[in-house]
Amino acid sequence: MTWLQELGYRFQHVFKRRSAEQELAEEIESHIEFQTQQNIDQGLTPEQARRAAHLKFGNGTLAREDGRAAWSFGWLETLWQDICYGVRILSQSPGFTAIVLVSLALGIGANTAIFSVVNVALLRQSPFVEPERLVVLQLRNLKSERASNPLFSHSCAWRQRRHYLRKPRAVPNVS
Repeated sequence: MTWLQELGYRFQHVFKRRSAEQELAEEIESHIEFQTQQNIDQGLTPEQARRAAHLKFGNGTLAREDGRAAWSFGWLETLWQDICYGVRILSQSPGFTAIVLVSLALGIGANTAIFSVVNVALLRQSPFVEPERLVVLQLRNLKSERASNPLFSHSCAWRQRRHYLRKPRAVPNVS
């Protein structure tokens, strides 16, 4: 059986669960009846034959569970049951639900913000070949002692006198 046939088989049993379980129960019962008939043919009484057939077949419940596991998405069904249970429990106490949702939102927001900073500062590589040689050029007003970013005309002039700068570039203010 190819993986595509197996997937189709599993989906078929997800949507026809009751008939699949009935089919499985009938299959198990037919095996037990067949073994019982063989035991009767060997000379056992019907009660002894049935008991021996059950012992030989093993745990019927376990066989049904194994059959369900083979043709269903157990993890998906369990997940769906857990989600339904969680919604049912949270709908019983709306105040607690609000606190849980606000806590989750704050936690997710804080994690996102921290990761964004770490990603930019530590993880992402600089787009420059030698980032340790980068310099910031600012204009300083001698009267007010305030620094300001140079105008575009200043950066053009610096670009023309680039004998002391290897590759001057103007970058928009990111602060």
